[in-house]
Amino acid sequence: MIVLRLLLLLFVQSTLASSEKINSEPLELYKILKNDQGWVFNEEQQGIEIAMKKIEGHEIPALMVNYETSVSLSLIQSILMDVENYSTFLKSSGKMVTKQLEKSESSVVGYQFIPVSVPFIDDRHYFFKLMKNNLKENNSDLLVKWFLLDENADSINGARSYVENGTYLKYGAGLWMAEKTDSKSVRLSYRLFMDPGGLIPRFLTEKVNEISILNLFKDVLAEAERRMNL
Repeated sequence: MIVLRLLLLLFVQSTLASSEKINSEPLELYKILKNDQGWVFNEEQQGIEIAMKKIEGHEIPALMVNYETSVSLSLIQSILMDVENYSTFLKSSGKMVTKQLEKSESSVVGYQFIPVSVPFIDDRHYFFKLMKNNLKENNSDLLVKWFLLDENADSINGARSYVENGTYLKYGAGLWMAEKTDSKSVRLSYRLFMDPGGLIPRFLTEKVNEISILNLFKDVLAEAERRMNL
């Protein structure tokens, strides 16, 4: 009986540890993205700079876009956390489907499905967790961070009805950051790495990722301008 209880205890502890690992944030990836060293300038479009950074162990590089703006950081933060309304202002995302599953004061859990129109390449989909930093109490340059959740994570067990067919993306994260340039403006940046999974030519993945992050960045800025003028 004692042996049975011990085995049961070990099983429960193992299950909890596995669940924590599945739901844990990719701290090393955050660190790499946040580090300003290693970014290589690629091009500039309409004042938005685009840079790339090699991630060890991956063929696809991380991407960063940045732009100097006077939009308030709290407004940018509120737009990024407004997952429920992504479809109304992320207009460049095409037929991407976003579902908000859970929301608290500081975090959102969501699901995204990305249809791919290229022949012989599967659609992509993933669950993610988005978290905001406390701008009032923390003097950090981090606004919002997110990471991909494992498809078997406990926090999404009740959301299976949203899941579409396609390749599930398992490893990725992003950081929205801001650096003060003077008293009236900041340099806003979005830093992203996402392993696309499946068999996609590297040159195609890099180009699609570059276009996607640039369009998303523009959409967020456009929504910020719209809300400022309401």
